[in-house]
Amino acid sequence: MVSISRNSYRNRLIIEFALIAGIMFAMAPGAAADVLCPDTIGVVENATSTTGDWQVRDSGEKPELDRMTIYDGPPADQASLKYDREIKRKSEIVQIWNLAPSKRGYWLACGYSNTSKELYRKLPEMTAICEAILDRTVSFPNGGPVVRRVRCRAK
Repeated sequence: MVSISRNSYRNRLIIEFALIAGIMFAMAPGAAADVLCPDTIGVVENATSTTGDWQVRDSGEKPELDRMTIYDGPPADQASLKYDREIKRKSEIVQIWNLAPSKRGYWLACGYSNTSKELYRKLPEMTAICEAILDRTVSFPNGGPVVRRVRCRAK
């Protein structure tokens, strides 16, 4: 028989309780979780030529994250928000949105190169900050810097 001191048993119970509480909080409805734009998306497109002289081919270029927008309310309302702060570093630009509570809710739209398709979703209510990291050393043909990462989270 293994004997366990009262202090060891109590410490073990405290650790187990903390783990269970952490899991329950993470699973709770409305719990804050990071929301990230996917780096790439799969797109299926069809194209036809309007005249018999042209043929269609696929360039093979993958849609990659290249822009993002934060909306106050659904994207269809077109109430896009400008970032609150911008930090310029040697190789990157960090744009930061501070999101106050909103009855309409905030939405994140992620745009991709080589397609007109976007992904969008409503952010969890507890979301308070969104950050976009843009790469100053690379740009798309439109001249804008490449978006490397977008992350929205609670404070």
